[in-house]
Amino acid sequence: GTLVASDDLFFGIEGAVVVGPFSSQAEWGIQSADTAVGSNPDFHAGYVDISYFLTGESRPYMKGGFRGPNVNKPVGQGGLGAWQVAFRADFVDLSDGGILGGKQTTYIAGINWYLNRWSRIMLNYATSDIDNSNAGASALTNASGDNKVDSFGVRTQFDF
Repeated sequence: GTLVASDDLFFGIEGAVVVGPFSSQAEWGIQSADTAVGSNPDFHAGYVDISYFLTGESRPYMKGGFRGPNVNKPVGQGGLGAWQVAFRADFVDLSDGGILGGKQTTYIAGINWYLNRWSRIMLNYATSDIDNSNAGASALTNASGDNKVDSFGVRTQFDF
């Protein structure tokens, strides 16, 4: 549904660390709303991500963002590319002040294959727990309002 608010305030914090082939980043945020009914809910969300290059590369951080790694042995130039394992946990809590927007926690494990600096193939497994959702909102929601979703994903990315 719609949340009618006279104003809102967002606060967030984020950080990242890179040490050789290891990297980690995290972010957390809170959105506060002043509603007409006076419940003034606070919604929270965040994630933590860690990764490690099995082939020794590092994630360069420039101008406020991560760039593709400089692949030591690119595919097509006699190498097998760069291989990275990654893990992520994220959450969102949209229930507060009488608002029942639900909560979701997701864990993701993946492997990334960088063929060169500009292309990669990603394979991920994710498991999500969805709690306190509005049971009447969807035919996919069970009677308790709690659900679990497991998924596999494959993605190809080209970065120019």
